[in-house]
Amino acid sequence: MMLHAFAQFYPTHPDVQLVIAGRRDIFSRRLEKEIAEINLPPSSVRFVDLPSDEELVALYRQTALFIFPSRLEGFGIPPLEAMSLGAPVAAARASSLPEILKSSCYYFDPNDIEALTALMLMAISSPAKMREKQTQASHLANSYSWENAAARIMSVYESLSVLDR
Repeated sequence: MMLHAFAQFYPTHPDVQLVIAGRRDIFSRRLEKEIAEINLPPSSVRFVDLPSDEELVALYRQTALFIFPSRLEGFGIPPLEAMSLGAPVAAARASSLPEILKSSCYYFDPNDIEALTALMLMAISSPAKMREKQTQASHLANSYSWENAAARIMSVYESLSVLDR
């Protein structure tokens, strides 16, 4: 779906590159095959295999839009990471993402190619509009810190130990 949206976007913005970061596996090979099938130039999509933390930070900071098209997600750490580093986020309105990301990002129906294409266009043509959610996104990302999670878990343990007495 994301590749099809990018294929609609690309003809008017051939200087923009879609970057897909993660493990190179059977899924990425399927994406490469799909790129050829929908006639996207291979140079328009770049795969970054297992990026280091430093590479991820650079990618998040340089992106015009972080797209998270996941239909099945347990929590959604990648969009929170992107938000914490200032990247505008577009996420599928699916699974746990709306509950976790709240109103701090732009949502799209994961079956609606045109909706995602419109968000890509907005990210390039109106970057200030995309960054309107930045303050909220930053606060949300910070609220999910490991320190906060540890404090909440400790609070639960402490409340249970009080019950045992």
